[in-house]
Amino acid sequence: MSFTFAIVGGGLTGTAMLQLFAEKVRQEIDLNLLNPSEIKIQIFEKQETFGPGFPQRDRNVMPFHITNMCAKDMGILFGKSADFQEWVDHHQDSFQEQFPYFEKASFGQGGCNHYPRAIMGAYLIDRFHEAYQKAQALGLGVELFQDLRLSI
Repeated sequence: MSFTFAIVGGGLTGTAMLQLFAEKVRQEIDLNLLNPSEIKIQIFEKQETFGPGFPQRDRNVMPFHITNMCAKDMGILFGKSADFQEWVDHHQDSFQEQFPYFEKASFGQGGCNHYPRAIMGAYLIDRFHEAYQKAQALGLGVELFQDLRLSI
């Protein structure tokens, strides 16, 4: 018996779903409870990029559009709420070229940092590719459908 799961939307929620799904499948494989070759995941995204949703997509935001939550509370990995802040800390030296308006000091105080939304978008692109590679390494069939122009 085989299963096909569809994730509609490859933005923040779709990326978190793929991350969580791959992790749960890995746990089931480790317990010999699941054959990954019987599972296929189809991800549908109407934009050209997987990872960021509309509010984090670099072409939709200006430098003054910042995240509305503390970065330490915005991670998409289960049980790792500080993952976004840790990702920023690890990558901030490379931001100057991609985000010339980025200042290492960030926007915020008292340990509550707010970064430009485009930086959250870069984080989500990174996490999407990581989850995609993890799912493939587990033996899951992953199909990406992107730049879909749906009309009703």
